[in-house]
This record gives sequence, structure tokens and C-alpha cells, in this order.
Amino acid sequence: MANALAGRAAGGEAGAPDGGTPLRMLLLDVLRGQTRPAKAYALLDALSQRLGRRVLPPTVYRTLDWLVAPGFAVRIERRDAYVANRHAGSDEDRLFLLCSRCGGAEEMLDRRLAELLATDARAAGFSVARSVVEVEGTCRDCAAEAGRAGAAG
Repeated sequence: MANALAGRAAGGEAGAPDGGTPLRMLLLDVLRGQTRPAKAYALLDALSQRLGRRVLPPTVYRTLDWLVAPGFAVRIERRDAYVANRHAGSDEDRLFLLCSRCGGAEEMLDRRLAELLATDARAAGFSVARSVVEVEGTCRDCAAEAGRAGAAG
């Protein structure tokens, strides 16, 4: 599952956001290089290292907020962590499969799920602004590894 996020660094995302200052673009680049969802302080450390100077937490949080607002980054609520959005520019709802063993995350767009959620919300008289579904479990790689370990033991 780690490869799903690593593949983002290869340029599968939409281009640079409008108003992308050098700091914003650098943080987006750092996010795209992550193999797992990254906490803000890990991003702060990586950004400070890349810049060769200490970056303060409010700067990182403001920059993350700026990247999340138009959808260039996504906050994984369950983990209080961030990933670069590999479907930037899409207004479709997201589904995140979160592995509790390796910490990986797989982002998916699932129109059927979005339609089901919207239908149920309308039936309840609720108007959906956005939805992000986070599902915790075990990824394919970890399940296979656990299966091999169980067979060997």
C-alpha cells in the first residue's frame, strides 16, 4: 500500500495550484514524496530540512490549510495526517482505505458510494457539502505477509 502514495511523486497529480508560493509548492512536493500519510510535525521537519532553516508550526499549518482548501492535499481525519491528493481537481467524494498495520493509505474515487451517501442524505433532508470516507483495516500486502507468517509458524 505504501507504493500507492509513492506513485504520486511521479507526477500523477494535477499541476501547480494558482497562488502557489515557493513555500507552498515545496510543501506540496514534500507531501507528494511521502509514502504514507504524514503528520504536520513530520512535514515541518522535512520542510525545514529541505529549506535549511527552521520552519515554525503555524507556517506549516497555514500552508497545509491553503493546500487542503482547493483540494491539492487531503487531511486524513482519523490519523490527523495529510496526503497529496492524487485526484486534485476532481470534486468527487473520496474513499480512503487505511491500513492499521503498516500505516498506509489508498485513496479511491467511488461514484457508487458517493451516490449512495447523497441518496441517504437527501432522504434524511440533509444537504451534503463534501464527504470523505475513511475505512480502517488491513491492506493486501500486510494481509499476505500475515498469511505467510501464519503458515510458517
